[in-house]
Amino acid sequence: MGHPTDRHFTEIYNACFQDVFRVSFSYLKSREDSENVLQDVFMEYFEHPPKDERNIKSWLVSKAIHRSLDALRKRRKEIGIQRKSACEAESGAIEKNKEELEEALNLIAALPEKCKSAITLFYMDEMDIKTISKSLAISESAVKKRLERGREILKEEIKNGKC
Repeated sequence: MGHPTDRHFTEIYNACFQDVFRVSFSYLKSREDSENVLQDVFMEYFEHPPKDERNIKSWLVSKAIHRSLDALRKRRKEIGIQRKSACEAESGAIEKNKEELEEALNLIAALPEKCKSAITLFYMDEMDIKTISKSLAISESAVKKRLERGREILKEEIKNGKC
C-alpha cells in the first residue's frame, strides 16, 4: 500500500496514539521519552506503512515496544558511560591525592626533629597545643614556635618546587 492519505493517517493516529504512548510509558516512565517514541513510531508508519493494515494497532504497539527497549538500552549505556567516567575521574583524583600526601609526608619527614614532632602531633594526630606541650614536656610557646618554624620550612620547600 503506499503512503497513507492525510485523512487515513489522522484516523489511525487518533485511534491508536493513546495505546502507543501508554505502552511506551510503561517501559520508559518518562513522558518526554514516550512522546519521542510515539512520534518515531507514527513517522515510521507514515513513511513505511505495513503491507497488511488489518492489524495496524498491533503493528504500532510492537514498534513502540521495540523503540522503547532501544531507548532503555541507550539510556543504560549512557548511564554506564557516565558512571565509568565518574569512576575514572574519582580514581584519578584519589591517585593524585595519594601522590600529594606522599610528597607532603616526605617533606614532613625531612623536617628537623623538633619541628617534625610538633607538626606531626598537631596535624596528623590532631592534638591541641596544650596537649602537645604536655606530651613533649615543653612550654606552649615552644610548641607554637616549633609549629611556626615547621610551617615556614614546608612553605619554602613547596615554593622551591619540592612538593
